[in-house]
Amino acid sequence: ICTDVPSPFYVYNYDCGLSGNIPENINLFDSIIKLHIQNNNLDGLIPKSICDLNISKSNNYWFKIDNNKLCPPYPDCIGKSSVKQIKNKCD
Repeated sequence: ICTDVPSPFYVYNYDCGLSGNIPENINLFDSIIKLHIQNNNLDGLIPKSICDLNISKSNNYWFKIDNNKLCPPYPDCIGKSSVKQIKNKCD
């Protein structure tokens, strides 16, 4: 974990230099209620399984994924306004 968090239910891995894809089985982290992975170097597609997490993806208080290199199409559960990506690596 890049940043100490107050709870095991929160993921605060922003500005950590993370790279690679978001794993397809991210939905196995079913206890997470807050996910902040913005400002990294994540690339590829956002897996549809992210929709299975018990997080409000329409509100950036709970879910932040901006400023990575993630390509569209984005899963329907993610509000389009909450997905601002660096698209220079997208086809």
